[in-house]
Amino acid sequence: YIEASKNKVSLASAAKQRVIDKTSALALLEAQVATGFIIDPITGKKFSVDESVISGLVDYEWKTRLLEAEKAVLGYLFSGKKLSVYQAVESRILERQKGKNILETQIATGGVIDPVRSVRIPPEIAVELGLLNNTMLKYLHEPSSNKKS
Repeated sequence: YIEASKNKVSLASAAKQRVIDKTSALALLEAQVATGFIIDPITGKKFSVDESVISGLVDYEWKTRLLEAEKAVLGYLFSGKKLSVYQAVESRILERQKGKNILETQIATGGVIDPVRSVRIPPEIAVELGLLNNTMLKYLHEPSSNKKS
């Protein structure tokens, strides 16, 4: 939202207009994608990364980074299996701090995403299903692990 003009704009548009820097816009879009989709602030419609690029909602130059973030929802493919964020961290295909940030965002917006079932699950149930473990759950709540990346 641009106060001076009272207009809603996408994060990409705000970055182009230098209302927000590109790094911040991309970080916010990555967080949004990791929760399931990109929202068009004008229409309220929800889009996948590919749909967002095609519609011009996000820049093509960000597509690769956003597709990587989208794996938090669709699953990280490893040895023919779809892995959750936690499982990707444990398999060392996702950096621990990045995984922690994604999980915190998912939990804050409705629960851990199970990429196989395409549903959100409360953290305690995610532990029971192997999508998270108690150690990671405790790590998510440790203030000392909340460094910015």
